[in-house]
Amino acid sequence: MEDNRVNPTTNMKLLLYSQVDGRCPFCSKNLYYIKNNKIQKLFEIAHIYPANPKTHESELLKDVPRLSEDVNSMENLIVVCRDCHKKFDHPRTTEDYNRWYDLKKNLMLNDKAKSAFFDNNVEEEIIKVLNALVKIDCERELVQLSLSALKLDEKINKENSFIFRKKIREQVVDYYSMVREQFNELDVISPYQFEKIATQIKGYYLTLSTINENQESVFRMLVTWLDEKTGKISTLACEIIISFFIQNCEVFS
Repeated sequence: MEDNRVNPTTNMKLLLYSQVDGRCPFCSKNLYYIKNNKIQKLFEIAHIYPANPKTHESELLKDVPRLSEDVNSMENLIVVCRDCHKKFDHPRTTEDYNRWYDLKKNLMLNDKAKSAFFDNNVEEEIIKVLNALVKIDCERELVQLSLSALKLDEKINKENSFIFRKKIREQVVDYYSMVREQFNELDVISPYQFEKIATQIKGYYLTLSTINENQESVFRMLVTWLDEKTGKISTLACEIIISFFIQNCEVFS
């Protein structure tokens, strides 16, 4: 039987390894170890759709979606640990195939988001708002946003998980007025600063929304982007800021 498998190039291996951040995407195991001052790899490059499917595998997978018709393309390859690779291949199931397909698809979407990451910046002045959130006095009375002012149900799809919708609602109710106040103070010092920041947030949201339609995923990407761009002051504060912009209509509008 002809072997359709082609060994990935060194650059392909590097990109695939980077795509999973050096950990098995299924069991989170480190994909390398150091012994005698030498780096030893623990990963294998797996074909999601088999390179040389057996007759029963071709029948089993005849109706599944594929990320590429080329079995040796980057889209059909994924870096995993040896144990997960072995479990995936023996025995092969449509359930596992669909799980690997979905994970690889999300990794590819994340790659596109990362590419856009460096092309989108945010004004450094937003750090003042983040610092204000981090330094909130526990005795300070927060002015909660009236529930009647919320319109989140019109913005957040009901297909999203309840805990995601609840988190956004609680962050908006508790912090919207305080964040709005901080942005107003910022505008006094630097006029139109809020408008600049809001435009940048919306711009990156629009970029992400063309890459991934899942709102929870887009929210996480926005939070990660803001966290990285502001020096990792506080991931939770970044979540509050993005939730503010959901209520303010720059995100999920």
